Amino acid sequence: MELDIEKGARARKPVTCLTAAFLTALFSASAFNPAPAFAQAHLTSKQLNSITEQLNETTAQLNETTAQLKEAAEQLNEANKAEISSPDVVVSPKRRPRIGLALGGGGMRGAAHIGVLEVLEREGVHVDYIAGTSMGSVIGGLYAAGVPICEMEEKFTRGLYMKHFMTAPIGLRLAVAPAFLSLKAVGSHQYDGLYRGNIFRKYMDKSLPCEDKNIESFKIPFCAVALNLVDGKPYALSKGNFGRALQASCALPMLRRPVKIEDKLFVDGGVLVNLPTQQVRDMGADIIIAVDIDERIDELPMSEFEKLGSVAHRVICLHLAKVDQESVKLANIVIHPDVNGIRMVSTKRKDAKTAVAAGVAAAEKALPEILKLIGPENLTVQGKVIGSPIPDTNSNKN
Repeated sequence: MELDIEKGARARKPVTCLTAAFLTALFSASAFNPAPAFAQAHLTSKQLNSITEQLNETTAQLNETTAQLKEAAEQLNEANKAEISSPDVVVSPKRRPRIGLALGGGGMRGAAHIGVLEVLEREGVHVDYIAGTSMGSVIGGLYAAGVPICEMEEKFTRGLYMKHFMTAPIGLRLAVAPAFLSLKAVGSHQYDGLYRGNIFRKYMDKSLPCEDKNIESFKIPFCAVALNLVDGKPYALSKGNFGRALQASCALPMLRRPVKIEDKLFVDGGVLVNLPTQQVRDMGADIIIAVDIDERIDELPMSEFEKLGSVAHRVICLHLAKVDQESVKLANIVIHPDVNGIRMVSTKRKDAKTAVAAGVAAAEKALPEILKLIGPENLTVQGKVIGSPIPDTNSNKN
């Protein structure tokens, strides 16, 4: 309906003129007509009645005009509502930060990662990216693929992961090492190391809950960090066979043989990058939670180094602590479970349980800081994430 603003004005103009004419006639009659007073009063009453009728008509017209204005206002309000809800008007919802988890290496001490994941999942902290090195890649990869935390904890405490990591005791491997050396003397071209890791690779693939064994199919984007001996650079393995990537990331020098993938020869990424904070940042994480499972470097008595393997253990711990110093600086939050005293190559169930408990304790201690940084509106409720993630514009090329 179109609104004619001029209509009311046109309607009132004749009424105004007519009223003026009547008043003029009335004054003229009073001045020049010598009619009796009764007649004059009677005439005046008629004139007043006529004016009253005209005024009533004008009021009716004004009421009609008011109704038209009210109707036009309602139409404008509806038009404004339609414009606001139009698909062309985009109202950006609040974006939640993308959370990345960097899981460090450390053999049996890696069971602490399970405890940390348990707390994060319980508290509704949604993880968008995971990068892991060595044992961190094992736990992180299984979690990214959808393996339940309780299942990982059971297998760790039963010693199944470490059993498949080292398929024979180190002492036995050292005893038969001369036989491998003799094979090299007659032309065998095997890479240096006591274990190949093939049994471990196959076991990891079988542990996945899905048929597709490639990392690209995981529920959470994941990468395993390994060091290429050829060019001396670390690589984030985010594509291809999961078991093969873990075999490369866990190939501890001298203990496990290097793993050839295409034109690269990989060993344990912990040699240079034991805590992959930079790698998870490159994946697109806004907030990085790093889980450092290094032993704390405390002063030890000299007698401690009389034990078999104690010197090598100490050197490795010192190296990892030094390497992780720069990586820790890139993290927003660092969770450091107390895993002192747990050997990296331990197969004891007690050590696994101790490490898991240490992970739970450390994560709960860091929880207030985590929740404050992430924001309560970005936690999950009954499995659903409140707030939508920022669109992923970065991808891991390696």
